[in-house]
Amino acid sequence: MPTDRTAGEHLEVSIPRPPYGRDGQWVRIVSAGDSTNPEDFVNLGAAGQAHWFGHEGAWFVTVAGFGTAVHPGECLDIAPVPADEEVTELRSHLARSAQPPTWLAQAVTLPAVAQVAAWLNAQDPSDRVAWRGSQEQLARMLGLSRVTVNRALARLTGVGAVRLTGQGIVVTDRRQLDLLSTNS
Repeated sequence: MPTDRTAGEHLEVSIPRPPYGRDGQWVRIVSAGDSTNPEDFVNLGAAGQAHWFGHEGAWFVTVAGFGTAVHPGECLDIAPVPADEEVTELRSHLARSAQPPTWLAQAVTLPAVAQVAAWLNAQDPSDRVAWRGSQEQLARMLGLSRVTVNRALARLTGVGAVRLTGQGIVVTDRRQLDLLSTNS
């Protein structure tokens, strides 16, 4: 839980490392927190690999077939026993990923267009649809507003990097996404 201390005219916010777990460990998503949105329950029960990048109070969890999302520690079982199929599927998913999970540590400090571009570019390049959820879900996962994500997607669509379809967000130009993820 974030703590804040007041020192004169300055407010210092420190977000401590979760008091449990280790970077790169297996976890199982056991809760969607206080959400009542049915779309937030898609990964309930899924096993994944968790990373903590030293400045977030939550874990970045990668789940095969769904990508990476931020989950508060209280929504995770930190000592699951993953099935052999889950281990194989996640290892295959990570091997196909365009970039290692460390892209997240860099992406959270980027402008919104760059964050969206980096996240989409990091998804499985063998799957033409990079995101199958709603734009609101993508916004929540990235810690941005829906309006901000919609504007970022409009810009990415305008330069031909992505196309919005009924199936989801399709990456049409990874090179353009890569450029926008570093130069936005």
